[in-house]
Amino acid sequence: MNIKCLAAVMSIAAGLLPSSAAPESLAERYVEVRTVLGFRLPLEAAQSLLPDGWRPAPLTGLSEGVNLNVVLTERVLRETADGKPIDGGRSRSIIFIVPAQQAAGPAKGPMIVLVLAPPPESVPGVYGAAIRSQIEMTRSRQFGAAGETGSEIWTAVTDDGGKLDVELSYTRATPVRQVTVSNVYAGSVGGYYRIYRTDQGVDVMRGAGKSDDRMRTVSFRGTGGRFTRIFDGREQLVSVTAVPWHMRDVLLP
Repeated sequence: MNIKCLAAVMSIAAGLLPSSAAPESLAERYVEVRTVLGFRLPLEAAQSLLPDGWRPAPLTGLSEGVNLNVVLTERVLRETADGKPIDGGRSRSIIFIVPAQQAAGPAKGPMIVLVLAPPPESVPGVYGAAIRSQIEMTRSRQFGAAGETGSEIWTAVTDDGGKLDVELSYTRATPVRQVTVSNVYAGSVGGYYRIYRTDQGVDVMRGAGKSDDRMRTVSFRGTGGRFTRIFDGREQLVSVTAVPWHMRDVLLP
């Protein structure tokens, strides 16, 4: 068979095959430094953060029973697919994420239910969950004979009268690299999700069943505004995780 005939046969065969799904498109890129606080809330409190048709899907392992992650994030760089800074490219924010699953469907993954967003970040943001907030953060690290120690102080004041105060001090260890792909869902925009391709380092400083608790001090308090229904004194802090690097590509399906 000559080349022209072979090309014609291949063209016809290709036309008989089912068309492939539309390719994913790159929307944004992020580089962040994170600290993640994993809470176990009463079931009704976690459920109240989710839209109809979804239920909490508590985590396992060192985050056993966690149904709310509070992510303290220093955004080092946020840029478009063609490398242009978004909202100035740098900021600090606090993200509330409920691990969730559809009550009658296959979808399962982290659901963003609240974002405390300082200017110039957009509100309500792509997930429809961001509220204007003033955020202050101080982070320090020290290296010595005893190893690496660190501390963080975060304060957030929201426009609806809520206030969040966090103080942490800890001893750090070598992080474990994780490369993951996950769908991240919106708690306020029905059916909306984005695909995260993430490369990050994870150092679990406190976790369920973990013998070497490296948290020296932990203070967390959320009062007023919408924090009242989330933190009523029954919440339990299960895990604290340092994420010294969090790099991700955000894709649209």
